[in-house]
Amino acid sequence: MGSRSSVLTGVAATVLAMISVQSGAAIAISLFAAVGPLAVVALRLASASGFLVATARPGTAPLRTAAAGPLIGFGLVIAGMNGCFYLAIERVPLGVAVALEMVGPILVAIAGFRRPRDLAAVALAVPGVVVLALAHGVNGPVTTAGILLALGAGACWAGYITLSAHHARRLPGAQGLALAMVVATVPAAAVAIATAGTDLLSLHVLAVGAAVGLLSTALPGTLDAAALRRLRSATYALVLSLAPAVAALSGLAIRGQRLSAAQWVGIALVMVASAAAVAGAEPPDAEPPSRPFDEP
Repeated sequence: MGSRSSVLTGVAATVLAMISVQSGAAIAISLFAAVGPLAVVALRLASASGFLVATARPGTAPLRTAAAGPLIGFGLVIAGMNGCFYLAIERVPLGVAVALEMVGPILVAIAGFRRPRDLAAVALAVPGVVVLALAHGVNGPVTTAGILLALGAGACWAGYITLSAHHARRLPGAQGLALAMVVATVPAAAVAIATAGTDLLSLHVLAVGAAVGLLSTALPGTLDAAALRRLRSATYALVLSLAPAVAALSGLAIRGQRLSAAQWVGIALVMVASAAAVAGAEPPDAEPPSRPFDEP
């Protein structure tokens, strides 16, 4: 699919999108002390839903039909995924949280297959999770709550991938995701108002929240669109296997989060498991569908 330069451009766009997403998450941590992680979730979801509604321009008709129930469920899964992830990165380093979260997409990728590669992926993912759960970090052990929240985010991510594919087949473009994102914003905003109150109106909070939304949604969405025009989905998913390392480096560069050697080993095991799960999952000439490991 395309020339070598086109493929390299697609890979570069995918890596830049990952850097943007994880930088947004690292910057979001700076707001936790001011308004709390759940309020930051609301700011991110509000900006993401505004961006998607403006670009996808969905109608409200699906919310008045039998499709309303699945869309509401989709929205709640998105809210749960973001809530669990932001609560997790309040408690564990960003790279550790992303590696644990990747377990959800790995399980989706190998579901229904019984190839030796799938067994290898499980054989690598399980010890990777165990190492990340038990390894001491530079500042001591990670918290049990942080581990469980990151795994909960991964479970929600698995649900998101399944539901995203379902709605993509029933509504054109990103209309289903746009409506679900609006639904997700409602409970997140209610929690944010209850927990942060008028602190949400701070210009600093709003500015940083807007930056998080730009880095976590708008910019990576644009870069991913460019990447998927140039890459097969298997190639794209393989590049996404680098996400835990990108997250760890973003956490180090922006938040000063240093990881122990054992934690890096756990991250490496999960990355290799992710690559094994998606490698060879489609024929060489397959066209790329929507993002296989998409995270809103």
